[in-house]
Amino acid sequence: MFAHVSPEGDSFRETVSTLKFAQYASTVELGAARLNKESREVMDLKEQIEILKKQLAERDPQTAQQVNKLEPRSLLP
Repeated sequence: MFAHVSPEGDSFRETVSTLKFAQYASTVELGAARLNKESREVMDLKEQIEILKKQLAERDPQTAQQVNKLEPRSLLP
């Protein structure tokens, strides 16, 4: 973190406030990353896709082969 302080007398309160905040921010501890809720939803959807592919393969093997050739699309450009 960077804190900009000013030597001017008019900025005394702002400088003190900035320094107090910088001191407080330096004591904050970041906790461990939490498991993203979305990742569980994504895993569930992937599982559902696999189940649907198996069902499709049982009904129509030719179409299932075409579907399996498709590559998954990325959500990012």
